[in-house]
Amino acid sequence: MRHTELAWHTHDGLLLSAQLWEPENRPSGVVCLLHGLGEHCARYQHVAAAFTEDGYALLGFDLRGHGKSAGPRGHSPSFEALLSDVDLLLSEAAQRFPELPLFLYGHSLGAILAINYVLRCRPQLAGVVATGAAFRSSLQEQTAKLALVRALGALLPALALPSGLQPPTSPATPRWCALMSTIHWYTTGSRLGWPEACYRLSPGPLSTCTSSRCLCC
Repeated sequence: MRHTELAWHTHDGLLLSAQLWEPENRPSGVVCLLHGLGEHCARYQHVAAAFTEDGYALLGFDLRGHGKSAGPRGHSPSFEALLSDVDLLLSEAAQRFPELPLFLYGHSLGAILAINYVLRCRPQLAGVVATGAAFRSSLQEQTAKLALVRALGALLPALALPSGLQPPTSPATPRWCALMSTIHWYTTGSRLGWPEACYRLSPGPLSTCTSSRCLCC
């Protein structure tokens, strides 16, 4: 497996850190990765190993405000800015691997981004995989909290709040965990605009994604 660190700029001038994993031979296709809230794409090296073993390349980037990418930690000016970043990811993959099929794979927050990008932009993809997309949760029953999120999220979208996410603390890799914490690859806070924006995304349109090329789990 070959590994390359990359970077490119967003339309609003932020530098996004990216990584590419390739099989030793020419890949059969390219999987474009969107990680979850508080994560970074280097965390998916084991996923890259599985894909490359089967002959697929994996290309991912740290979301703005995450990992080694620029931007206020855990913040995006809008959901549309994130979708624009997804567009850049797919464009980079198409430029590097012309004529190869492209797949979009998102986990958690990345799954929400992937599904919304596909439904809104209708890109030419060979398939979409979305895992752990939080379209429905017990929070929907907490009407007072949701009302507060909607109100404050619209007024103070950049307000920083603890997300409850912490870097991994496996005793088998203490040096690796210390390094992750030191260089802030993990984002342990979020901005109030995130839950407000995600709350506005209705799960209804998901029912229109009936293609056999779209896998949600």
